[in-house]
Amino acid sequence: MVIIVRSEAVGPYFQLSVIDTGPGIPAPTLARIFEPLFTTKSFGVGLGLPMVRQIVLQHGGSIDVTSDLGSGTAVVIRIPAVAHEQEKAA
Repeated sequence: MVIIVRSEAVGPYFQLSVIDTGPGIPAPTLARIFEPLFTTKSFGVGLGLPMVRQIVLQHGGSIDVTSDLGSGTAVVIRIPAVAHEQEKAA
């Protein structure tokens, strides 16, 4: 399996992409990955991705996950490159 990590400026956003060539995530599982306490592992509590999503959203960003069975998965996080006016004042 190959893992590619890429960071770049995309318009007004800083974008972080993590892409792998692994087995992919089945559609029913992919639909639930941001649900708190959902996990497919025998360890952990299923809070990692929900916490990441919450942090990204609190910073005015977005997180998108796409996956193709047999081809791999891509996670793309976008965060505004410039802080909002409200955040600057704090």
